[in-house]
Amino acid sequence: MQFKTASIALDTWLMVVSTTFMLMGGVALATNSLHLSGHTLLATDTALASLVTGIGLLGIWLRQPGLRVIAGIAMAGLGIDTLLERGLGGTTGSTTGWLQEGVNLGALEASLMLIVAPCLLLGMTRPWLRKLWRIAGMLLLCISVLALWTLLGGSLKGWPMGAAYSEVLALFTLLLGAAMLVAGYRPLHGRLYIGAQDPLRLPAGSRHQQCLLVSAELATAGA
Repeated sequence: MQFKTASIALDTWLMVVSTTFMLMGGVALATNSLHLSGHTLLATDTALASLVTGIGLLGIWLRQPGLRVIAGIAMAGLGIDTLLERGLGGTTGSTTGWLQEGVNLGALEASLMLIVAPCLLLGMTRPWLRKLWRIAGMLLLCISVLALWTLLGGSLKGWPMGAAYSEVLALFTLLLGAAMLVAGYRPLHGRLYIGAQDPLRLPAGSRHQQCLLVSAELATAGA
C-alpha cells in the first residue's frame, strides 16, 4: 500500500490535535483534582470536554469505533448537562456544584458539543457521513473565526456569545473544526503502519524485504 504525502500529513494533523486536547484536558483535570495553587485556566467541565474530544479524535485516527463511541456518548452527556444547568438558572460563566473557577462551558459551547457528538457516534463509514463531518468542521471553523473576531474587538450584531466564551475556547473550537474537516477529507486507508504482523517476529529475510518495501513506498510518497 502506498501512502501519499498528503495522507501522511492528514494523519499527523489528527494525531497532533488529539494529543493536544488530551494533554490539555488531562493536565487541567489533574491540577483541579489536586487543588494546586495558582490561576485555574480550565474549569473541570471544560477540561473534561477537552479530554473527551481528544479521545474521540484518537479513535478516528486509530480507526477504533469503541473509543469514538465512548467519546461521543460522554460529549453528548456533558453537553446536555451544561444546557440543563444554564437553562435552570445558571448564568453563563458561573461555577456551581462540581465545577471550579476558570474557563467554563456556556450554552453556545454545549450546543457545539451536541453537533460534534452525533458525528462521533455515527463515524464515517458512509460517504454522506464523511460529508457530515466536513459540514460540521466548516461550521466550527466559521464560529471560531467569528468568536475570535469579536474577542479581538470586532463588532458583530446579534452574536450570541456569553461572557464565558474566551480566546481559549475559541482556539479549541478552531482546532476541532480543522480536525473534523481533515477527518472528512482523509483517505479511506488504514493507519500508517507496516502491517498486521509484528516485523520483529518475521524471519530475517522477510524483515529485510519489508524494510525495502517501506523505504520504496516512502520514497514514492515523497516524490
